[in-house]
Amino acid sequence: MSCFDVKLAELELAGIDATQALGASLEQHLKTGDVIGLEGEMGAGKSVLARGMIRAGAKRAGVTLDDIPSPTFTLIQYYPRPAESHGSASESLIWHVDLWRLEQPQEAFDIGLDEGMANAVCVIEWMSKLGSAKPKNALQITLTQGRDADTRQASFHAAATYQDYWRTVLGAAGII
Repeated sequence: MSCFDVKLAELELAGIDATQALGASLEQHLKTGDVIGLEGEMGAGKSVLARGMIRAGAKRAGVTLDDIPSPTFTLIQYYPRPAESHGSASESLIWHVDLWRLEQPQEAFDIGLDEGMANAVCVIEWMSKLGSAKPKNALQITLTQGRDADTRQASFHAAATYQDYWRTVLGAAGII
């Protein structure tokens, strides 16, 4: 059984705009050390959801991003977002990570994923590639085909020990 054994919510997303809006709503309630794992088949909308989070964070940091490439070949892309408090640096980061090409979980840590999970908001596509090394504090969002070609179902899961935290975040974001 997955460590993400508690289903927190499920909702239907009517197209790309709704998927990006979900990411934008969620991003403003995330903090350094939060990990969002994105799962789903190719073309399910993982990168679209990640781009919604990235654009929202960058906009709040005063940066406009036109092009947000998929990190399929670079593995990690870094984007600005505002810091959570006035006592820290003026900017924090969102790490957009794509583990599709990895063959072993250790490869992710060899490129510094543990640093990103500790010091940034980390959005990880294909988090399942980490196997038993998946961070237990993550929110897993699984995207699947909806009732037609433009809709997707998004389901939100967390480990039982982190369900209260993620329910609070999802509630603040208006998701549940």
